[in-house]
Amino acid sequence: MHFSLKRNFHDYIVGIITLVIIAILVFFLVSYSSTSDNVVHVYYQNELVHTMYLNIDESYTMEMDDYSGLLGDLTIEVNNGSVAVVNQTSDKNYCEYMGAVSTKGTSIVCAPNGVVITIEGYVDTGIDYTPGGGN
Repeated sequence: MHFSLKRNFHDYIVGIITLVIIAILVFFLVSYSSTSDNVVHVYYQNELVHTMYLNIDESYTMEMDDYSGLLGDLTIEVNNGSVAVVNQTSDKNYCEYMGAVSTKGTSIVCAPNGVVITIEGYVDTGIDYTPGGGN
């Protein structure tokens, strides 16, 4: 066999293919890292009113003037990868009692206000369970 340190046509082809594969992998990693696994949706009366991200600290206030069915102003806060209702001016502070949640698929339900805050995504726990013990 004859080895040469000179570059030939095949070396360029292999290099280009390698760069294309790396670019595709980086694209998928970036696009899937910001998918629904870290998205918080805020619903008011079953309608999406605001979107937040668990990796970005943010505060969002729903005011009675803007949402006629609210019993009081409601402040939702994303902090350090979890979401919570941190301030509620109504006399029924059920949402605040839930505390901060950070698990995909978890919701904070503020029934008297018609507000549902959901962390989108699904966590496969490996448990196969049917409620009620059905087969």
